[in-house]
Amino acid sequence: MATDLESIYSLWNKIASSGGPAILFAVQKELSDGHFFFGKARKFEIEPLSAEQMVEAYRRKFHGLAPFTEEALLKLASMSRGIFRRFLRYILLALDLVETCPTVPDEITTDLVAQAVPLQRIVEDMEVELSRLFPKNSGLTSVAVRLIILLDERGEMRQAELAGLLDVEDYALSRLLAKLEDAYYITRRRKGNDKMVALRLPRTAQVAPDTKVLL
Repeated sequence: MATDLESIYSLWNKIASSGGPAILFAVQKELSDGHFFFGKARKFEIEPLSAEQMVEAYRRKFHGLAPFTEEALLKLASMSRGIFRRFLRYILLALDLVETCPTVPDEITTDLVAQAVPLQRIVEDMEVELSRLFPKNSGLTSVAVRLIILLDERGEMRQAELAGLLDVEDYALSRLLAKLEDAYYITRRRKGNDKMVALRLPRTAQVAPDTKVLL
């Protein structure tokens, strides 16, 4: 390993001194802490896509939404929480389910999507994503997942109502929400005497008409 790192370091210095081409590499955010290259490179974080943007990508690639209804694709995109590779994985799960149906449906609906991607699968995927926020307390990771799913299903909610549904003390929930807010998962605001909590929506970007979409 030491030899390999020395070789990479030598290559890096040669490129930097010659003004040659840049090296572009991508690292999954959950695995990015303390990465060897981060001290030597400029870092850009890619914003998650909105559900509408992911559906539009599908529409452009396949010239329509078939075999899904628009509502089904939006549900898959919402389940994916802006992570495109997860959107693709969930699409495949839905297609695999349809292949096992005794009678192939004309369209894949939201009901079929819910069967193909059960809540437990979403929880497992999100636990990997959120575990970095609570490395010493896996129990808080599970609470965070349940909280995000509740907000996704019901929209903005009162913090006191969330505490009751999650069976968590208000002070403990406040600390958890602070971490989620710092990591841009949720937003909080005051509404009269109530503390309101909502999911943070991905930044909406305009897609040029001639943009090529790879799927």
